[in-house]
Amino acid sequence: MIGNLNIEASRKIKVVAIGGGNGQANLLRSLKILKRELEAKEISLEIVAITNCFDSGGSTGRIRKQYGGIAFGDIRRSIGALAKDESIEKILEMRFSNGDFKGHAFGNIMLLSLYKCFNDSLEAIKKACEIFKTEGKVLPPSIDESHLFARLEDDNIIKGEDGIDNLNKIEEIKAKIVDIWLEPQAKAIEEAKEEIKFANFIILSPGDIYSSLISTLLPKGIKEAILASKAKKLIYVCNLVARNEYNVSVASELIKIIENYIGRKIDVIICDNSKIPLNRRIEIDEKNIKCKIIKEDVASRELHGRHEPSLLKNAILKAILD
Repeated sequence: MIGNLNIEASRKIKVVAIGGGNGQANLLRSLKILKRELEAKEISLEIVAITNCFDSGGSTGRIRKQYGGIAFGDIRRSIGALAKDESIEKILEMRFSNGDFKGHAFGNIMLLSLYKCFNDSLEAIKKACEIFKTEGKVLPPSIDESHLFARLEDDNIIKGEDGIDNLNKIEEIKAKIVDIWLEPQAKAIEEAKEEIKFANFIILSPGDIYSSLISTLLPKGIKEAILASKAKKLIYVCNLVARNEYNVSVASELIKIIENYIGRKIDVIICDNSKIPLNRRIEIDEKNIKCKIIKEDVASRELHGRHEPSLLKNAILKAILD
């Protein structure tokens, strides 16, 4: 049995991963490893990645300013992470060092080309998944052209995801974010809502709480789909280190921020239990955490503050099984 799901009877599990950035990509790499292991036991793991599409910085920001539309940067990462051939990630992440394309990632240019070809960003993403034989579905939460806005404690307003991300580059911030929204208000695509509603498990990825995770939850209909979902568990993969944009250093506070935007409780939190030294490590304040805690060694020894997919895979399986 997996929760209330008898896999001996169904032999099929649907997991919907929600988030953005490197955190979502690492989560998807973990799920791809788990999918292959379960397939060896004749159990099907269906992966659906609902990935942030409201970035406004770097290559993605330049493309949006010139051509409009949604942001493809995090979607590019998700496609690479789920690609059947691991070398695809290197191809999609390759950046031009000079010329008109200087600073652009190849994957962004390719997705833009598909978008212009089909005049449909969702069709462009699906075509890219088909081309690179992804071992799961990648969807944006919305195809509406919207941008993130944040209000700080001092009532200052930050416009754009790149502005929010700049908080992380400041040595010390004086006012933290108290609210975040989209302008204009975006509407969730029907396919994303349906996938959430019929998921067996929903996993919230680690990463920047506001600009990667909550931004993906903001389109109208996403939160409602989570509340109406048949999912057995809502699982959160906790960040390893603190970031200025949320200015929180304990896991219970991260949970509160997320729950306030979703409107429901998280069932399981996956936390790191390794002894790897991490600058600004998130404290797992167990006495203040009301959900089930799974503590496993999940931190990468090579990339500071990131999860190791082969280790995170074990923690995800435990979260599903417990």
